[in-house]
Amino acid sequence: MSYGLICEDCGCPFFYQEEDGYYCEDCERYYSFYEAFSLLGIQEYRREMKAAKLKTVFLTLRWMVR
Repeated sequence: MSYGLICEDCGCPFFYQEEDGYYCEDCERYYSFYEAFSLLGIQEYRREMKAAKLKTVFLTLRWMVR
């Protein structure tokens, strides 16, 4: 599943691509390409960890109900 980058300051999906990076118009923050791609990796990791925790909780509840 593919997700877009989300601004860390205001939480909006941003991006006006500029010559050497991305710009969030809502909070007026500039992200270089390096920052944007590393942030994208961090956000993807957070989504995966959240999904893993939810899966663990559901499996635990399922085991307890048995």
